[in-house]
Amino acid sequence: MPNKSLDYGFNSKYIAGYVKFKHGLNSKVQGVIYIENEKDKAFWSTYLGEEIVSRYTFSMASGPDCEETPIRGKCRFEPYLSGASKEVVFAIDADFDFLTPDRNDKCKKICESPYIIHTYGYSKESFTNSYNVIDACLEQYHYFNAHEYRIKDFIENYSKRIYSCVVKYLFLLNIDQVPLNDSEFYNIIIYADCYSLYFKDEWDSFDNELNALNNKFSNVLVALGASTNEFETKLNECGLIETTVYQYISGHKLEDQIIKPIINSIKSALIKEGRESYINSGARGKEISNRQQELVNHFKDNVNFHTLKCSSEAWLDNHLYAISKAQSQALV
Repeated sequence: MPNKSLDYGFNSKYIAGYVKFKHGLNSKVQGVIYIENEKDKAFWSTYLGEEIVSRYTFSMASGPDCEETPIRGKCRFEPYLSGASKEVVFAIDADFDFLTPDRNDKCKKICESPYIIHTYGYSKESFTNSYNVIDACLEQYHYFNAHEYRIKDFIENYSKRIYSCVVKYLFLLNIDQVPLNDSEFYNIIIYADCYSLYFKDEWDSFDNELNALNNKFSNVLVALGASTNEFETKLNECGLIETTVYQYISGHKLEDQIIKPIINSIKSALIKEGRESYINSGARGKEISNRQQELVNHFKDNVNFHTLKCSSEAWLDNHLYAISKAQSQALV
Protein backbone atom coordinates (compact mmCIF):
# COMPACT_ATOMS: atom_id res chain seq x y z
CA MET A 1 0.00 0.00 0.00
CA PRO A 2 1.12 3.59 -0.56
CA ASN A 3 2.76 5.33 2.37
CA LYS A 4 0.46 8.29 3.08
CA SER A 5 3.39 10.34 4.34
CA LEU A 6 4.90 10.08 0.85
CA ASP A 7 1.73 10.75 -1.15
CA TYR A 8 2.42 14.45 -1.59
CA GLY A 9 5.87 13.69 -3.00
CA PHE A 10 4.28 11.84 -5.90
CA ASN A 11 1.34 14.18 -6.49
CA SER A 12 1.82 16.23 -9.68
CA LYS A 13 -0.12 19.27 -8.42
CA TYR A 14 1.84 19.33 -5.18
CA ILE A 15 5.16 18.96 -7.02
CA ALA A 16 4.26 21.73 -9.49
CA GLY A 17 3.62 24.08 -6.59
CA TYR A 18 6.61 22.85 -4.61
CA VAL A 19 9.14 23.54 -7.37
CA LYS A 20 7.73 27.03 -7.95
CA PHE A 21 7.92 27.76 -4.24
CA LYS A 22 11.45 26.41 -3.94
CA HIS A 23 12.94 27.69 -7.21
CA GLY A 24 10.80 30.78 -7.88
CA LEU A 25 7.87 31.54 -10.17
CA ASN A 26 10.16 32.34 -13.09
CA SER A 27 12.29 29.24 -12.72
CA LYS A 28 12.27 26.75 -15.59
CA VAL A 29 12.31 23.84 -13.10
CA GLN A 30 9.09 21.96 -13.72
CA GLY A 31 9.23 18.79 -11.64
CA VAL A 32 11.06 15.97 -9.91
CA ILE A 33 12.78 12.92 -11.37
CA TYR A 34 12.68 10.02 -8.95
CA ILE A 35 15.64 7.64 -9.22
CA GLU A 36 16.37 4.42 -7.39
CA ASN A 37 19.43 5.54 -5.39
CA GLU A 38 22.05 8.24 -5.12
CA LYS A 39 24.63 6.64 -7.39
CA ASP A 40 22.14 6.59 -10.28
CA LYS A 41 22.10 10.39 -10.51
CA ALA A 42 25.27 10.65 -12.60
CA PHE A 43 24.03 8.04 -15.08
CA TRP A 44 20.59 9.58 -15.58
CA SER A 45 22.05 13.10 -15.80
CA THR A 46 24.20 11.98 -18.72
CA TYR A 47 21.42 9.89 -20.25
CA LEU A 48 18.81 12.67 -20.20
CA GLY A 49 21.16 15.50 -21.10
CA GLU A 50 21.83 18.93 -19.64
CA GLU A 51 18.77 20.67 -21.09
CA ILE A 52 16.25 18.23 -19.56
CA VAL A 53 18.14 17.91 -16.28
CA SER A 54 18.10 21.70 -15.89
CA ARG A 55 14.29 21.54 -15.73
CA TYR A 56 14.12 18.94 -12.97
CA THR A 57 15.46 18.14 -9.54
CA PHE A 58 16.38 14.59 -8.55
CA SER A 59 14.96 12.72 -5.58
CA MET A 60 16.38 9.47 -4.27
CA ALA A 61 14.59 6.24 -3.43
CA SER A 62 16.97 5.70 -0.56
CA GLY A 63 18.63 8.13 1.80
CA PRO A 64 17.95 10.04 5.00
CA ASP A 65 14.23 10.43 4.28
CA CYS A 66 13.63 6.68 4.30
CA GLU A 67 16.20 5.29 6.71
CA GLU A 68 13.58 3.49 8.77
CA THR A 69 12.07 1.49 5.91
CA PRO A 70 13.59 -1.70 4.47
CA ILE A 71 12.16 -0.85 1.03
CA ARG A 72 14.77 0.30 -1.47
CA GLY A 73 14.99 0.99 -5.18
CA LYS A 74 12.16 0.63 -7.63
CA CYS A 75 9.91 -1.27 -5.21
CA ARG A 76 9.34 1.92 -3.27
CA PHE A 77 7.75 3.53 -6.32
CA GLU A 78 5.34 0.80 -7.36
CA PRO A 79 2.23 2.22 -5.65
CA TYR A 80 2.85 5.60 -7.31
CA LEU A 81 3.78 4.68 -10.89
CA SER A 82 0.25 5.28 -12.15
CA GLY A 83 0.65 8.94 -11.14
CA ALA A 84 3.67 9.54 -13.37
CA SER A 85 3.41 12.87 -15.17
CA LYS A 86 5.55 15.64 -16.60
CA GLU A 87 5.97 16.91 -13.04
CA VAL A 88 6.50 13.49 -11.42
CA VAL A 89 8.95 11.46 -13.50
CA PHE A 90 10.43 8.07 -12.65
CA ALA A 91 13.82 7.00 -14.07
CA ILE A 92 14.34 3.33 -13.28
CA ASP A 93 15.97 0.08 -14.30
CA ALA A 94 13.71 -1.86 -16.64
CA ASP A 95 14.74 -5.29 -15.32
CA PHE A 96 12.52 -7.73 -17.27
CA ASP A 97 9.42 -5.56 -16.75
CA PHE A 98 9.63 -3.74 -20.08
CA LEU A 99 9.97 -6.98 -22.03
CA THR A 100 7.14 -8.81 -20.25
CA PRO A 101 4.22 -6.34 -20.29
CA ASP A 102 1.54 -8.96 -19.64
CA ARG A 103 3.09 -10.22 -16.43
CA ASN A 104 1.46 -7.76 -14.01
CA ASP A 105 0.14 -4.21 -13.62
CA LYS A 106 3.56 -2.79 -12.78
CA CYS A 107 4.95 -4.04 -16.08
CA LYS A 108 2.02 -2.50 -17.97
CA LYS A 109 2.52 0.87 -16.30
CA ILE A 110 6.23 0.88 -17.10
CA CYS A 111 5.51 0.09 -20.74
CA GLU A 112 2.63 2.50 -21.20
CA SER A 113 3.59 5.70 -19.39
CA PRO A 114 5.80 8.19 -21.27
CA TYR A 115 6.87 9.61 -17.92
CA ILE A 116 8.41 6.39 -16.63
CA ILE A 117 11.84 6.53 -18.24
CA HIS A 118 13.57 3.16 -18.13
CA THR A 119 16.73 1.49 -19.36
CA TYR A 120 15.21 -0.77 -22.07
CA GLY A 121 18.05 -3.14 -21.25
CA TYR A 122 18.08 -4.69 -17.79
CA SER A 123 19.72 -1.84 -15.84
CA LYS A 124 22.22 0.98 -15.99
CA GLU A 125 24.95 -1.68 -15.72
CA SER A 126 23.77 -2.88 -19.12
CA PHE A 127 25.06 0.43 -20.48
CA THR A 128 28.21 0.75 -18.40
CA ASN A 129 29.27 -2.82 -19.25
CA SER A 130 28.59 -2.52 -22.97
CA TYR A 131 31.45 -3.55 -25.22
CA ASN A 132 31.82 0.12 -26.19
CA VAL A 133 32.78 0.99 -22.63
CA ILE A 134 34.85 -2.09 -21.87
CA ASP A 135 36.88 -1.88 -25.08
CA ALA A 136 37.42 1.87 -24.67
CA CYS A 137 38.79 1.18 -21.19
CA LEU A 138 40.93 -1.74 -22.39
CA GLU A 139 42.63 0.59 -24.86
CA GLN A 140 43.93 2.54 -21.86
CA TYR A 141 44.54 -0.51 -19.69
CA HIS A 142 48.24 -1.22 -20.20
CA TYR A 143 51.63 -0.50 -18.65
CA PHE A 144 53.77 0.56 -21.62
CA ASN A 145 53.02 -1.45 -24.73
CA ALA A 146 49.49 -1.56 -26.10
CA HIS A 147 47.73 -4.93 -26.30
CA GLU A 148 44.96 -6.46 -28.37
CA TYR A 149 42.64 -7.69 -25.62
CA ARG A 150 39.06 -6.65 -26.45
CA ILE A 151 35.59 -7.83 -25.45
CA LYS A 152 33.35 -7.08 -28.46
CA ASP A 153 33.79 -10.30 -30.44
CA PHE A 154 33.56 -12.42 -27.30
CA ILE A 155 30.45 -10.79 -25.88
CA GLU A 156 28.62 -10.90 -29.21
CA ASN A 157 29.53 -14.57 -29.58
CA TYR A 158 28.24 -15.21 -26.06
CA SER A 159 25.03 -13.31 -26.84
CA LYS A 160 24.35 -15.33 -29.97
CA ARG A 161 24.64 -18.53 -27.98
CA ILE A 162 22.18 -17.55 -25.24
CA TYR A 163 19.74 -15.75 -27.55
CA SER A 164 17.24 -18.58 -28.11
CA CYS A 165 17.12 -19.49 -24.41
CA VAL A 166 16.56 -15.88 -23.36
CA VAL A 167 13.77 -15.33 -25.91
CA LYS A 168 11.93 -18.46 -24.77
CA TYR A 169 12.49 -17.65 -21.10
CA LEU A 170 11.02 -14.16 -21.51
CA PHE A 171 8.05 -15.50 -23.47
CA LEU A 172 7.27 -18.05 -20.76
CA LEU A 173 7.89 -15.47 -18.01
CA ASN A 174 5.39 -13.16 -19.67
CA ILE A 175 2.67 -15.83 -19.41
CA ASP A 176 3.85 -17.22 -16.04
CA GLN A 177 4.87 -20.62 -17.40
CA VAL A 178 8.63 -20.70 -16.74
CA PRO A 179 9.62 -24.24 -15.63
CA LEU A 180 12.51 -23.09 -13.42
CA ASN A 181 13.32 -20.26 -11.05
CA ASP A 182 15.45 -17.18 -11.64
CA SER A 183 18.57 -18.64 -10.01
CA GLU A 184 18.40 -21.85 -12.01
CA PHE A 185 18.09 -19.86 -15.23
CA TYR A 186 21.11 -17.69 -14.48
CA ASN A 187 23.19 -20.63 -13.28
CA ILE A 188 22.99 -21.94 -16.83
CA ILE A 189 23.22 -18.84 -19.02
CA ILE A 190 26.01 -17.26 -16.92
CA TYR A 191 28.76 -19.81 -17.39
CA ALA A 192 30.95 -20.43 -14.35
CA ASP A 193 34.22 -20.68 -16.29
CA CYS A 194 34.42 -17.48 -18.34
CA TYR A 195 38.19 -17.87 -18.47
CA SER A 196 37.88 -20.93 -20.71
CA LEU A 197 35.36 -19.18 -22.92
CA TYR A 198 37.40 -16.02 -23.40
CA PHE A 199 40.99 -17.24 -23.36
CA LYS A 200 40.67 -20.80 -24.64
CA ASP A 201 37.62 -20.49 -26.88
CA GLU A 202 36.22 -23.66 -25.28
CA TRP A 203 32.45 -23.47 -25.69
CA ASP A 204 31.36 -27.13 -25.89
CA SER A 205 30.36 -27.60 -22.25
CA PHE A 206 28.47 -24.30 -22.17
CA ASP A 207 26.73 -25.10 -25.45
CA ASN A 208 25.60 -28.47 -24.09
CA GLU A 209 24.00 -26.80 -21.04
CA LEU A 210 22.30 -24.22 -23.24
CA ASN A 211 20.97 -26.90 -25.59
CA ALA A 212 19.47 -28.78 -22.66
CA LEU A 213 17.80 -25.61 -21.39
CA ASN A 214 16.57 -24.70 -24.85
CA ASN A 215 15.01 -28.15 -25.23
CA LYS A 216 13.35 -27.82 -21.84
CA PHE A 217 11.75 -24.54 -22.88
CA SER A 218 10.75 -25.97 -26.26
CA ASN A 219 8.97 -28.87 -24.59
CA VAL A 220 6.90 -26.44 -22.52
CA LEU A 221 6.04 -24.43 -25.62
CA VAL A 222 4.92 -27.59 -27.46
CA ALA A 223 2.76 -28.60 -24.51
CA LEU A 224 1.17 -25.14 -24.53
CA GLY A 225 0.79 -25.12 -28.30
CA ALA A 226 2.54 -21.74 -28.28
CA SER A 227 4.86 -19.98 -30.70
CA THR A 228 7.40 -17.29 -29.79
CA ASN A 229 7.55 -15.76 -33.28
CA GLU A 230 5.40 -12.68 -32.68
CA PHE A 231 6.86 -12.14 -29.24
CA GLU A 232 10.39 -12.43 -30.61
CA THR A 233 9.63 -9.77 -33.22
CA LYS A 234 8.57 -7.40 -30.43
CA LEU A 235 11.77 -8.14 -28.52
CA ASN A 236 13.78 -7.34 -31.65
CA GLU A 237 11.94 -4.02 -31.93
CA CYS A 238 13.02 -3.27 -28.35
CA GLY A 239 16.64 -3.81 -29.35
CA LEU A 240 17.06 -7.38 -28.13
CA ILE A 241 18.72 -9.15 -31.05
CA GLU A 242 21.28 -11.94 -31.27
CA THR A 243 24.32 -9.75 -30.61
CA THR A 244 22.81 -7.60 -27.83
CA VAL A 245 21.18 -10.13 -25.50
CA TYR A 246 23.91 -9.65 -22.90
CA GLN A 247 22.46 -6.20 -22.18
CA TYR A 248 19.00 -7.59 -21.43
CA ILE A 249 20.00 -10.05 -18.70
CA SER A 250 20.84 -9.03 -15.14
CA GLY A 251 23.29 -6.13 -15.29
CA HIS A 252 24.84 -7.01 -11.95
CA LYS A 253 25.42 -10.60 -13.01
CA LEU A 254 26.88 -9.43 -16.31
CA GLU A 255 29.28 -7.18 -14.44
CA ASP A 256 30.18 -9.45 -11.54
CA GLN A 257 30.22 -12.86 -13.20
CA ILE A 258 31.34 -12.15 -16.77
CA ILE A 259 33.07 -8.78 -17.17
CA LYS A 260 34.99 -8.60 -13.87
CA PRO A 261 36.45 -12.14 -14.04
CA ILE A 262 37.61 -11.57 -17.62
CA ILE A 263 39.16 -8.18 -16.80
CA ASN A 264 40.92 -9.65 -13.76
CA SER A 265 42.32 -12.42 -15.96
CA ILE A 266 43.47 -9.88 -18.54
CA LYS A 267 45.18 -7.90 -15.78
CA SER A 268 46.98 -11.01 -14.55
CA ALA A 269 48.08 -11.82 -18.09
CA LEU A 270 49.38 -8.28 -18.64
CA ILE A 271 51.31 -8.30 -15.38
CA LYS A 272 52.79 -11.70 -16.25
CA GLU A 273 53.75 -10.50 -19.75
CA GLY A 274 55.36 -7.38 -18.32
CA ARG A 275 57.34 -9.40 -15.79
CA GLU A 276 58.55 -11.92 -18.38
CA SER A 277 59.53 -9.13 -20.77
CA TYR A 278 61.63 -7.56 -18.02
CA ILE A 279 63.31 -10.88 -17.29
CA ASN A 280 64.06 -11.36 -20.98
CA SER A 281 65.72 -7.94 -21.02
CA GLY A 282 68.25 -9.20 -18.46
CA ALA A 283 66.67 -8.30 -15.11
CA ARG A 284 67.63 -10.47 -12.14
CA GLY A 285 66.85 -10.95 -8.46
CA LYS A 286 65.25 -8.04 -6.67
CA GLU A 287 64.89 -6.13 -9.92
CA ILE A 288 62.24 -8.66 -10.94
CA SER A 289 60.27 -8.46 -7.68
CA ASN A 290 60.42 -4.66 -7.79
CA ARG A 291 59.07 -4.62 -11.35
CA GLN A 292 56.35 -7.09 -10.34
CA GLN A 293 55.19 -4.74 -7.57
CA GLU A 294 55.47 -1.76 -9.88
CA LEU A 295 53.16 -3.49 -12.37
CA VAL A 296 50.65 -4.43 -9.67
CA ASN A 297 50.60 -0.88 -8.34
CA HIS A 298 50.25 0.58 -11.85
CA PHE A 299 47.10 -1.41 -12.61
CA LYS A 300 45.72 -0.68 -9.16
CA ASP A 301 46.43 3.05 -8.99
CA ASN A 302 47.19 4.52 -12.42
CA VAL A 303 44.81 2.62 -14.68
CA ASN A 304 42.32 1.19 -12.21
CA PHE A 305 39.72 -0.47 -14.42
CA HIS A 306 36.77 0.40 -12.20
CA THR A 307 37.78 4.06 -12.28
CA LEU A 308 38.21 4.01 -16.05
CA LYS A 309 34.79 2.42 -16.46
CA CYS A 310 33.02 4.82 -14.10
CA SER A 311 34.40 7.84 -15.95
CA SER A 312 33.62 6.49 -19.42
CA GLU A 313 30.67 7.74 -21.41
CA ALA A 314 31.35 5.46 -24.38
CA TRP A 315 27.94 3.86 -23.76
CA LEU A 316 26.45 6.93 -25.47
CA ASP A 317 27.63 5.32 -28.72
CA ASN A 318 25.99 1.99 -27.91
CA HIS A 319 22.83 0.73 -29.63
CA LEU A 320 20.97 0.55 -26.29
CA TYR A 321 21.22 4.29 -25.80
CA ALA A 322 20.39 4.92 -29.46
CA ILE A 323 17.18 2.89 -29.28
CA SER A 324 16.04 4.09 -25.85
CA LYS A 325 16.93 7.80 -25.80
CA ALA A 326 13.73 8.82 -27.64
CA GLN A 327 11.91 8.34 -24.32
CA SER A 328 13.38 11.59 -23.04
CA GLN A 329 11.41 13.57 -25.63
CA ALA A 330 8.38 13.32 -23.35
CA LEU A 331 10.20 15.66 -20.95
CA VAL A 332 11.05 18.34 -23.49
